[in-house]
Amino acid sequence: MEIPHANKLSQEVDKCFLESKKTTIVILDEIDHLKSRNHAMLYSAFEWPHKTSGKAILIGIANSLDLIDRILPKLKLIGEPVVIAYEPYSKQQLVRILQHKLSESLMDPKAIELCAAKVAASTGDVRTALKVAQQALKQINDDKPNVLKPLNRDPSYETPKKNACKEVLSVMKKVYSSPLARAKIPLQPAVLLATFIRLVNNKRMKTINQDELFCAYLKVCKALKIPSLERDELLEALQVLETQSMIGIQGHRITFEVDVPQARAAIGNTELVSSIDSIPL
Repeated sequence: MEIPHANKLSQEVDKCFLESKKTTIVILDEIDHLKSRNHAMLYSAFEWPHKTSGKAILIGIANSLDLIDRILPKLKLIGEPVVIAYEPYSKQQLVRILQHKLSESLMDPKAIELCAAKVAASTGDVRTALKVAQQALKQINDDKPNVLKPLNRDPSYETPKKNACKEVLSVMKKVYSSPLARAKIPLQPAVLLATFIRLVNNKRMKTINQDELFCAYLKVCKALKIPSLERDELLEALQVLETQSMIGIQGHRITFEVDVPQARAAIGNTELVSSIDSIPL
Protein backbone atom coordinates (compact mmCIF):
# COMPACT_ATOMS: atom_id res chain seq x y z
CA MET A 1 0.00 0.00 0.00
CA GLU A 2 1.40 3.37 -1.01
CA ILE A 3 1.79 5.85 1.85
CA PRO A 4 0.65 9.38 0.85
CA HIS A 5 3.21 12.17 0.95
CA ALA A 6 3.00 14.51 3.96
CA ASN A 7 2.05 17.50 1.78
CA LYS A 8 -0.76 15.55 0.14
CA LEU A 9 -2.04 14.42 3.54
CA SER A 10 -1.99 18.02 4.75
CA GLN A 11 -4.03 19.11 1.71
CA GLU A 12 -6.55 16.34 2.34
CA VAL A 13 -6.95 17.43 5.95
CA ASP A 14 -7.48 21.05 4.87
CA LYS A 15 -10.09 19.87 2.35
CA CYS A 16 -11.96 17.87 5.01
CA PHE A 17 -12.17 20.91 7.27
CA LEU A 18 -13.31 23.23 4.45
CA GLU A 19 -15.99 20.86 3.15
CA SER A 20 -17.38 20.13 6.59
CA LYS A 21 -20.56 21.97 7.56
CA LYS A 22 -19.61 21.80 11.23
CA THR A 23 -16.76 23.34 13.20
CA THR A 24 -14.13 20.78 14.15
CA ILE A 25 -12.18 21.04 17.40
CA VAL A 26 -8.78 19.32 17.30
CA ILE A 27 -6.93 18.70 20.58
CA LEU A 28 -3.22 17.84 20.41
CA ASP A 29 -1.74 16.67 23.71
CA GLU A 30 1.98 16.62 24.58
CA ILE A 31 2.86 18.76 21.56
CA ASP A 32 6.35 19.20 23.04
CA HIS A 33 7.03 15.72 21.66
CA LEU A 34 5.75 16.53 18.16
CA LYS A 35 8.76 18.67 17.33
CA SER A 36 10.60 17.95 14.08
CA ARG A 37 13.62 19.42 12.33
CA ASN A 38 11.74 22.42 10.89
CA HIS A 39 8.56 21.99 12.96
CA ALA A 40 6.55 21.75 9.71
CA MET A 41 3.85 19.53 11.22
CA LEU A 42 3.19 21.88 14.14
CA TYR A 43 3.18 24.94 11.89
CA SER A 44 0.70 23.21 9.58
CA ALA A 45 -1.57 22.29 12.49
CA PHE A 46 -1.58 25.81 13.94
CA GLU A 47 -2.44 27.21 10.49
CA TRP A 48 -5.65 25.16 10.26
CA PRO A 49 -7.89 27.82 11.86
CA HIS A 50 -6.62 30.44 9.37
CA LYS A 51 -6.71 28.21 6.28
CA THR A 52 -10.23 27.00 7.05
CA SER A 53 -11.69 30.38 8.03
CA GLY A 54 -12.37 29.19 11.55
CA LYS A 55 -13.91 25.82 10.62
CA ALA A 56 -11.09 24.15 12.54
CA ILE A 57 -10.18 25.07 16.11
CA LEU A 58 -6.87 23.82 17.47
CA ILE A 59 -6.10 23.33 21.16
CA GLY A 60 -2.52 22.36 21.91
CA ILE A 61 -1.42 21.07 25.31
CA ALA A 62 2.26 21.46 26.19
CA ASN A 63 4.52 21.33 29.23
CA SER A 64 6.54 24.38 28.15
CA LEU A 65 5.11 27.86 28.66
CA ASP A 66 7.56 29.29 26.13
CA LEU A 67 6.98 26.70 23.40
CA ILE A 68 5.62 29.24 20.89
CA ASP A 69 8.50 31.69 21.37
CA ARG A 70 11.10 28.95 21.39
CA ILE A 71 10.18 26.67 18.49
CA LEU A 72 7.27 28.34 16.64
CA PRO A 73 8.17 32.06 16.47
CA LYS A 74 6.81 32.44 12.91
CA LEU A 75 3.26 31.97 14.21
CA LYS A 76 3.38 35.61 15.28
CA LEU A 77 3.18 36.53 11.58
CA ILE A 78 -0.26 34.94 11.15
CA GLY A 79 -1.59 35.53 14.65
CA GLU A 80 -0.09 34.15 17.81
CA PRO A 81 -2.24 31.55 19.63
CA VAL A 82 -3.74 32.49 22.97
CA VAL A 83 -1.61 30.95 25.74
CA ILE A 84 -3.40 29.82 28.90
CA ALA A 85 -1.03 28.96 31.74
CA TYR A 86 -2.36 26.46 34.27
CA GLU A 87 -0.78 26.68 37.69
CA PRO A 88 1.09 23.59 38.92
CA TYR A 89 -0.32 21.75 41.92
CA SER A 90 0.19 23.59 45.20
CA LYS A 91 1.44 21.97 48.39
CA GLN A 92 -2.08 21.79 49.83
CA GLN A 93 -3.47 20.17 46.67
CA LEU A 94 -0.68 17.59 46.59
CA VAL A 95 -1.28 16.78 50.27
CA ARG A 96 -4.97 16.09 49.56
CA ILE A 97 -4.14 13.92 46.53
CA LEU A 98 -1.53 11.91 48.44
CA GLN A 99 -3.90 11.44 51.37
CA HIS A 100 -6.57 10.20 48.96
CA LYS A 101 -4.22 7.85 47.08
CA LEU A 102 -2.35 6.47 50.09
CA SER A 103 -3.85 4.55 52.96
CA GLU A 104 -3.57 6.43 56.26
CA SER A 105 -1.93 3.35 57.74
CA LEU A 106 1.00 3.57 55.30
CA MET A 107 2.53 7.03 55.66
CA ASP A 108 2.35 9.57 58.47
CA PRO A 109 0.99 13.10 57.82
CA LYS A 110 4.38 14.80 58.34
CA ALA A 111 5.99 12.70 55.60
CA ILE A 112 3.09 13.43 53.24
CA GLU A 113 3.43 17.18 53.88
CA LEU A 114 7.19 17.02 53.35
CA CYS A 115 6.77 15.17 50.05
CA ALA A 116 4.11 17.65 48.87
CA ALA A 117 6.22 20.67 49.86
CA LYS A 118 9.33 19.39 48.06
CA VAL A 119 7.47 18.59 44.84
CA ALA A 120 5.40 21.81 44.87
CA ALA A 121 8.62 23.80 45.11
CA SER A 122 10.09 22.18 42.00
CA THR A 123 7.59 21.02 39.38
CA GLY A 124 4.22 20.71 41.10
CA ASP A 125 3.86 17.44 39.17
CA VAL A 126 1.52 15.04 40.94
CA ARG A 127 3.18 12.10 39.17
CA THR A 128 6.49 12.99 40.82
CA ALA A 129 4.80 13.29 44.22
CA LEU A 130 3.22 9.84 43.89
CA LYS A 131 6.49 8.35 42.65
CA VAL A 132 8.43 9.77 45.61
CA ALA A 133 5.80 8.55 48.09
CA GLN A 134 5.75 5.06 46.57
CA GLN A 135 9.55 4.77 46.58
CA ALA A 136 9.70 6.02 50.17
CA LEU A 137 7.16 3.39 51.21
CA LYS A 138 9.15 0.73 49.36
CA GLN A 139 12.26 1.72 51.33
CA ILE A 140 10.31 1.41 54.57
CA ASN A 141 9.01 -2.04 53.63
CA ASP A 142 12.46 -3.20 52.52
CA ASP A 143 13.96 -2.10 55.83
CA LYS A 144 11.16 -3.59 57.93
CA PRO A 145 12.04 -7.02 59.40
CA ASN A 146 9.72 -9.94 58.67
CA VAL A 147 7.67 -10.64 61.76
CA LEU A 148 4.67 -12.85 62.47
CA LYS A 149 1.39 -10.95 62.53
CA PRO A 150 -0.72 -11.41 65.66
CA LEU A 151 -3.96 -13.31 65.31
CA ASN A 152 -5.71 -10.55 67.23
CA ARG A 153 -6.56 -7.93 64.58
CA ASP A 154 -7.60 -5.29 67.10
CA PRO A 155 -6.28 -1.93 65.78
CA SER A 156 -4.93 -1.12 69.22
CA TYR A 157 -2.39 -3.93 68.74
CA GLU A 158 -1.20 -2.73 65.32
CA THR A 159 2.29 -1.31 64.91
CA PRO A 160 2.14 2.49 64.56
CA LYS A 161 2.86 3.77 61.05
CA LYS A 162 6.50 4.69 60.62
CA ASN A 163 7.67 8.27 60.17
CA ALA A 164 8.77 8.31 56.52
CA CYS A 165 10.37 11.79 56.46
CA LYS A 166 13.87 10.31 56.28
CA GLU A 167 12.89 8.08 53.35
CA VAL A 168 11.15 10.96 51.53
CA LEU A 169 14.28 13.12 51.79
CA SER A 170 16.41 10.22 50.59
CA VAL A 171 14.23 9.63 47.52
CA MET A 172 13.99 13.36 46.72
CA LYS A 173 17.76 13.65 46.82
CA LYS A 174 18.08 10.78 44.34
CA VAL A 175 15.41 12.24 42.06
CA TYR A 176 16.92 15.72 41.83
CA SER A 177 20.59 14.76 41.88
CA SER A 178 20.33 12.24 39.05
CA PRO A 179 21.94 13.05 35.67
CA LEU A 180 18.47 13.21 34.09
CA ALA A 181 17.29 15.77 36.63
CA ARG A 182 20.47 17.80 36.20
CA ALA A 183 19.86 17.90 32.46
CA LYS A 184 16.75 19.99 32.96
CA ILE A 185 16.03 22.04 36.06
CA PRO A 186 12.28 22.34 36.84
CA LEU A 187 10.58 25.66 36.00
CA GLN A 188 10.40 27.31 39.44
CA PRO A 189 14.00 26.52 40.49
CA ALA A 190 15.07 27.56 36.97
CA VAL A 191 13.35 30.94 37.37
CA LEU A 192 15.04 31.36 40.76
CA LEU A 193 18.44 30.44 39.34
CA ALA A 194 18.05 32.74 36.32
CA THR A 195 17.01 35.57 38.67
CA PHE A 196 20.03 34.79 40.85
CA ILE A 197 22.28 35.01 37.76
CA ARG A 198 20.81 38.42 36.95
CA LEU A 199 21.42 39.74 40.48
CA VAL A 200 24.94 38.30 40.58
CA ASN A 201 25.80 39.98 37.28
CA ASN A 202 24.38 43.29 38.51
CA LYS A 203 26.24 43.26 41.82
CA ARG A 204 29.39 41.48 40.60
CA MET A 205 29.36 39.27 43.70
CA LYS A 206 28.46 35.62 44.27
CA THR A 207 26.53 35.95 47.53
CA ILE A 208 22.97 37.31 47.75
CA ASN A 209 20.53 37.74 50.65
CA GLN A 210 17.44 35.51 50.52
CA ASP A 211 15.02 38.43 50.89
CA GLU A 212 16.65 40.25 47.99
CA LEU A 213 16.41 37.16 45.78
CA PHE A 214 12.78 36.49 46.74
CA CYS A 215 11.79 40.10 46.03
CA ALA A 216 13.41 39.94 42.59
CA TYR A 217 11.83 36.53 41.94
CA LEU A 218 8.32 37.90 42.58
CA LYS A 219 8.97 40.76 40.14
CA VAL A 220 10.15 38.28 37.52
CA CYS A 221 7.08 36.04 37.94
CA LYS A 222 4.78 39.05 37.61
CA ALA A 223 6.59 40.27 34.49
CA LEU A 224 6.58 36.81 32.86
CA LYS A 225 2.97 36.17 33.97
CA ILE A 226 3.79 32.86 35.61
CA PRO A 227 2.49 31.70 39.02
CA SER A 228 4.84 32.38 41.93
CA LEU A 229 5.55 30.15 44.92
CA GLU A 230 4.79 30.90 48.55
CA ARG A 231 7.68 31.68 50.90
CA ASP A 232 7.99 28.16 52.33
CA GLU A 233 7.80 26.67 48.83
CA LEU A 234 10.55 29.05 47.70
CA LEU A 235 12.82 27.68 50.39
CA GLU A 236 12.13 24.18 49.09
CA ALA A 237 12.97 25.33 45.53
CA LEU A 238 16.28 26.69 46.80
CA GLN A 239 17.02 23.32 48.37
CA VAL A 240 16.46 21.69 44.97
CA LEU A 241 19.20 23.93 43.55
CA GLU A 242 21.40 23.16 46.56
CA THR A 243 20.90 19.42 45.99
CA GLN A 244 22.12 19.91 42.42
CA SER A 245 25.21 21.74 43.76
CA MET A 246 24.23 24.98 42.00
CA ILE A 247 24.10 27.05 45.17
CA GLY A 248 25.11 26.93 48.82
CA ILE A 249 22.79 28.06 51.62
CA GLN A 250 24.11 29.43 54.92
CA GLY A 251 21.39 31.00 57.02
CA HIS A 252 19.88 33.82 54.97
CA ARG A 253 22.83 34.00 52.59
CA ILE A 254 22.88 32.20 49.23
CA THR A 255 26.15 31.65 47.38
CA PHE A 256 26.80 30.62 43.78
CA GLU A 257 28.72 27.33 43.70
CA VAL A 258 29.19 27.22 39.91
CA ASP A 259 30.20 29.61 37.14
CA VAL A 260 27.49 31.67 35.43
CA PRO A 261 27.93 29.89 32.04
CA GLN A 262 27.52 26.52 33.79
CA ALA A 263 24.36 27.73 35.54
CA ARG A 264 22.92 29.03 32.25
CA ALA A 265 23.66 25.69 30.61
CA ALA A 266 21.94 23.85 33.47
CA ILE A 267 18.78 25.92 32.98
CA GLY A 268 18.83 24.91 29.32
CA ASN A 269 16.33 27.61 28.31
CA THR A 270 17.99 30.60 26.66
CA GLU A 271 14.63 32.31 26.08
CA LEU A 272 13.86 32.23 29.81
CA VAL A 273 17.29 33.58 30.75
CA SER A 274 17.10 36.32 28.10
CA SER A 275 13.60 37.34 29.22
CA ILE A 276 14.72 37.65 32.84
CA ASP A 277 17.84 39.56 31.80
CA SER A 278 15.60 42.19 30.18
CA ILE A 279 13.40 42.74 33.27
CA PRO A 280 14.31 45.80 35.39
CA LEU A 281 15.28 44.56 38.87
